[in-house]
Amino acid sequence: EENFFPPVFSFGKHASPTGTIEYKSNTFGGKLKGMLMVARYNMYADLLLIKIDEQTKQVVASYDGAQIGLGKI
Repeated sequence: EENFFPPVFSFGKHASPTGTIEYKSNTFGGKLKGMLMVARYNMYADLLLIKIDEQTKQVVASYDGAQIGLGKI
């Protein structure tokens, strides 16, 4: 397709991003401020944190919630 744009992020095979919110608090020293928190479901539920560059609007980093103590449910 002429107007096709590839996805900018993959949530993983058979994973469903079921909810997204932007973290706006300065809690935790502002380290999470501006990141997208995504509730993801596949065989279990977990959180994914996505950092987007304000200028380019591109994904610059992603963190599995388990890496920062937000374990699987």
